[in-house]
Parts: sequence; structure tokens; C-alpha cells
Amino acid sequence: MIWLALGVLTGFALLTVLWPLARAVRRSREGEADVAFFRAQVAALDADLRRGLIDPAGAEAARAQAARRLLALDLSAPAPARSTGARWAAAFLAAVAMPAIAFGLYAHVGKPALPDQPLVARLRPDPAGQAETPAQAVARLEKHLAEHPGDGQAFEQLAPLYQSLSRWDDAVRAREEALRLLGETALRHEAIGEAMIDAREGVVTLEANDHFERALGLNPRLGEARFYIGLGAAQDGDITRARAIWTELARETPDNSRLKAAITQQLAKLNALDAK
Repeated sequence: MIWLALGVLTGFALLTVLWPLARAVRRSREGEADVAFFRAQVAALDADLRRGLIDPAGAEAARAQAARRLLALDLSAPAPARSTGARWAAAFLAAVAMPAIAFGLYAHVGKPALPDQPLVARLRPDPAGQAETPAQAVARLEKHLAEHPGDGQAFEQLAPLYQSLSRWDDAVRAREEALRLLGETALRHEAIGEAMIDAREGVVTLEANDHFERALGLNPRLGEARFYIGLGAAQDGDITRARAIWTELARETPDNSRLKAAITQQLAKLNALDAK
């Protein structure tokens, strides 16, 4: 079935190539006949002038008219076509040589004996192409960084993978390397602070707090940085400051967001402390 389809496609392709060649031959012959006619007309005028059948002024006017027609024909005609032999050589190349070369190449580099693959089988994901696990991704990125230690983007991709594997200190180092190599941004400072909190089991250290402060210096509206500064204040016993930070942040945070739920929970803890 596949060979029949290929044969039909080959025939269609040959038709599209040979048809313009045949038309070019016909157009060339028609153009040559027209040019010969006008040239013969000019020659006849010269003969009539020599015979005295037409006066010089009339002959000149008729010659100019014929010349204008000839010039117009030459200008409107397409570029001179190749010789008939060259055209037939091109036709032979298209009809015989190119298909032979194509089939020869396919037999040499293709897989003509490969069995048919149903569409469902071809659409099924290749097991080798399945998504890699976090551990595999870490191994790949670590190998890459061993060869390209200045790739900040790789460090930035590696950090959350370390966090997913509970490799907290490695995550902090990766975040710091990304900041050093890629430059200072509010989100990078915020990410480093969060990684430090994870590494210290939820404690907002002075170093983490410093990163949050620097993040807010670049973008004062970062919600998570503000939340963690409030958490640090609460852990240090500054309940008034923590409540003020979280209350203000709660007013600006959309409902049903993860951050709003965390703020509500922390404020509830503070209220419970006040009730004791």
C-alpha cells in the first residue's frame, strides 16, 4: 500500500516538473515565429523601398512601427529558454534519475524492512523519554555544573530540586551561587531566606531576615518576605510588631491564597496567646 502511495506522489511531482518544461517549449516556439514574422516584415519594406513601391517617408514610418512591435515583443518575452536538448536532459533527470537516486538512498540509509507501526503505538510515550525524577535531575545538573561552574541558571534550577529532596544546606548554597552569578533581585533574596528557614527547621535566623529586608528594599510589596519578617518578630517575642505586619499584609493578600491562610493561622496563634 505504501509503494502505491509513493508511486502516485512521484507521478504528481513529475507532472508538476515536466508540465512547465513542455509549456516553455511551446512558448519558445511561438515567440520565435512572431519574431521571424516581424523581421520578415521589415525586410519586405526594404525590398519595396528598393523597388520604388513605397516612398522613403512611408517606408521609414512602417519600419519604425514594425520595430516598435518587435521591441515590445522582445521586452515582454520571458528570458531565453534553454536549448531543447538541455530541457530534455532536465526532463530525464526529473523523470528517471531523481527517483532512482531517492530510492537508492532510501534503501541505503532508510529502513525498508521496518514493520508497520500503528498510530497508537507511535503516540504512546517512549519509556526512555519519561520525565526524570528529582534525583536524576539533580545528578544531571550537578554533572553539568562540574563542567560549567559559572552557569547561574543551572544553580537556580538545582536549588528547588535540593529542597524537594530535603537537602536544605545544598539548597542554600545553590541559591547563593545563583544570586552571585546572575545578580541581585528581590525574588532571589526572598528565595535564599526561605531556603535558610528550611535549613533551620522553621527558625528565621538573622541572616535569613537580612535577605528578606534586602528583598523588600528592592520590592516592598513582596508578600512572603513580609510574612517571614513578621514570623521572625514573633519568634523574637515582638508580638506587637508581628501582629502589625500580618494584619496589614492580610488586608492586601487575596482570599483563598496560600499566603492568606498562613497569615490567618499565625494571627489566630497570637490571639490565643493574648487570651491566656
